[in-house]
Amino acid sequence: MPVRVLVVDDDTATRVGIVRSLLSGEIPLQVEQCSDGIAAMERLRQPFACVFIDHLLPGRNGLSLLRDARTQGISTPIVLLTGAGDESLAVEAMRAGAADYLPKSLLTADSLRTR
Repeated sequence: MPVRVLVVDDDTATRVGIVRSLLSGEIPLQVEQCSDGIAAMERLRQPFACVFIDHLLPGRNGLSLLRDARTQGISTPIVLLTGAGDESLAVEAMRAGAADYLPKSLLTADSLRTR
């Protein structure tokens, strides 16, 4: 049975790249996608092994989405992705309950699979 993963990013090229990187590994994955924070909140109510969320999204930002998910008791591991390495955002994300924080400049197939 494949492991369910959700990728949330409004940039189609980035989202497709993340999905391709995830699928290039040896673990069978079922990767679902959405492009905004509002749709992502609905999806987070479903069981996923891991969720990758971009920080800047239409409708709401990834940090707000992370906080709401934790407030609603959703314990799925969430990795917050961002276009710029911002140490204060990384600290804030971890305090809000992120499993990890990853600047998009460091996105590789290996870095995604080890999260």
